[in-house]
Amino acid sequence: MSTYPITTSLKIVKELQWVKETLEGSTPSSPTFAAIPTNEFVVTTRADKDNKFRKLGSADLTRVVTSTEDYDISISYAPIAIDTLFYSMINLTGAQGNRENSFTFLLSQQQNSAGTLVEQYQIARGCKISSVTIRLVNGQLVNIESQWLAATASDWSTSHGLSGSPSFAGTLTATPWSSRGTGASPLTFGGNSYDVRNFSVTINHNTDRTRVLDELGTVKLQPQIRDISIDMD
Repeated sequence: MSTYPITTSLKIVKELQWVKETLEGSTPSSPTFAAIPTNEFVVTTRADKDNKFRKLGSADLTRVVTSTEDYDISISYAPIAIDTLFYSMINLTGAQGNRENSFTFLLSQQQNSAGTLVEQYQIARGCKISSVTIRLVNGQLVNIESQWLAATASDWSTSHGLSGSPSFAGTLTATPWSSRGTGASPLTFGGNSYDVRNFSVTINHNTDRTRVLDELGTVKLQPQIRDISIDMD
């Protein structure tokens, strides 16, 4: 298992941003990206390297063969709006956004290249929601912790490789939501409003990966039975 966390946040050039895909796993031509007020973005690569090959007559292991490669994404952010991305983490159906939607995530940061800092890009495609937790604690910002599955995730590159003329998102200036801006009835459950000190909602879509012969990675991501849990104080 290997991870690629963003640890040099001061060198981020293009903050994490997204665009909805028309064809799952493929970034649209000339995409227009929207930014996410991100606290953390981590791509984890998991490769199945447990296929051992031993050659007849040799006492030692000959080699280990990789047969699958999966990509998991963790995004933690403070929301500033309800948008397509937000709806796609929650809804079963709906034109505003639903869990069947797939996204391309992109960011860039300055990294060392032969002794010089240059802008390099990382792009994840075919991303579908796996689970999401919306948490609100009195006196703090609203926080969304989301787990995604991706069809592919690129290595860092000095070229984004996008087709057409991509329009990257500008720097966000809006104020993230906090517990002070929740209105008179911040929590309504079963038609009743409650005074609470904090609450969280977790939606797990139990998303499955589909693989086929001759493919190293995932060819289809499919949300399954949905589990919802609520915790309130």
